[in-house]
Amino acid sequence: MAAILVKPMTFSISANTCWPWPRTNDGRSQALTVAFLVDRAVQTRDDLAEMLVKRMQRLHKRAREALVAHQQRQQDQADHLIAVFQ
Repeated sequence: MAAILVKPMTFSISANTCWPWPRTNDGRSQALTVAFLVDRAVQTRDDLAEMLVKRMQRLHKRAREALVAHQQRQQDQADHLIAVFQ
């Protein structure tokens, strides 16, 4: 069998490849960087707020279901006690 040489994949990211615009030393590049970071921060806060709302909705739904179950158990117990005492 022929030997197959597998070259390991190398992955490197330079600081210039992760930005959506070329990086230069002028003020425009800095302003774009700041605007980009502010936009990411706002998006992150929005995502966190959405996750919190969904979690609170789940907790509220579970609590409502638990309350209905508790009320049903209490009603069943009250009905049983009334039937015993009659």
